[in-house]
Amino acid sequence: MFAHKLPGFDLCFNIWIFPHIIDEKNLFQTQTQLQKYKLNFELYSKLNFENVQDLVLFDKLGILAYAYEKGFYAYVGGAIHNRVHNVIEPAFFGLPILCGPKIFHSAEARALQEAGGIFIVQSSLDFMQVHSKLIHSPKLYREVQTRNKEFVFSKQGSSEKIYLFIKSKD
Repeated sequence: MFAHKLPGFDLCFNIWIFPHIIDEKNLFQTQTQLQKYKLNFELYSKLNFENVQDLVLFDKLGILAYAYEKGFYAYVGGAIHNRVHNVIEPAFFGLPILCGPKIFHSAEARALQEAGGIFIVQSSLDFMQVHSKLIHSPKLYREVQTRNKEFVFSKQGSSEKIYLFIKSKD
């Protein structure tokens, strides 16, 4: 675990990686990349909870939604090469969201970006700049938390509205 405390926050950082596909081949490729960069990591299935590494690679399904509840911010993948994955879950928990630029297909991601709740990063430098902003400005962090939670709750009942609209066209 990183030993430093964040100003204005009572937490330290670990990095949790949740691969989009959890199968033997993809996990092997991810582990190989982490080893290539000489990053110490632990697989979640073999985690020693008394001495957690800085980096945990999750090799189990069904945990991501619970992890958002404990997170400080989320990097949502897919948007560097293809398209962004689901941004609603981390927004629900008020997490600032970092992702690549390919958010055009996601109305939620575009709206959250306009509201200031998503930060587009295209390089490690961009990532570190946003990381630094979030950890050094508790005020900014809390504003983004509020924006993202409010966005999700403002859309509450949308499925029912769509259903009723479609049903009225019958």
